Amino acid sequence: MRISETELVEQLFLDFTGQEAVQKDTRGFPIVELWASEYGNAIRKRRFGDAVWARYHLDGSVHDGKIEDTNKTVLQLTEEDALDYSVGDPDFYAEALSSVYKRTRASDGYRVTH
Repeated sequence: MRISETELVEQLFLDFTGQEAVQKDTRGFPIVELWASEYGNAIRKRRFGDAVWARYHLDGSVHDGKIEDTNKTVLQLTEEDALDYSVGDPDFYAEALSSVYKRTRASDGYRVTH
C-alpha cells in the first residue's frame, strides 16, 4: 500500500492528509505542533493507530489526559467514535478496517485489533 501525502488514507478518523496537517492547511481547524508532525509522520510510516491518536490531539485540546469539555480520555472518545461510525457509516467503517488499519505496521503504538 503506497501512501500519498496529498490524499486521505481514510475519511473517518484520518480526515486530513499528512501534508495538510504538517502545512496546517486544515480548512480553519486549529493545529498544534508537535501533533501535526506526529500525524504526518505516522501516516507516512503507515502507523495508522498512531495517526489516529495524533489526530485526537491535533487541536491541542487534550490536557491531563482528558479532552477539553468532554471529561473523556482520547481512548474513550476514539472508542465512542468507532462505535458511532460502525453504526452510522458501516460501509466506510468496514472499508477502513479492512483496507487501512489491517495493514498498519507492527511498530504502531496504537494498533487497531478488531
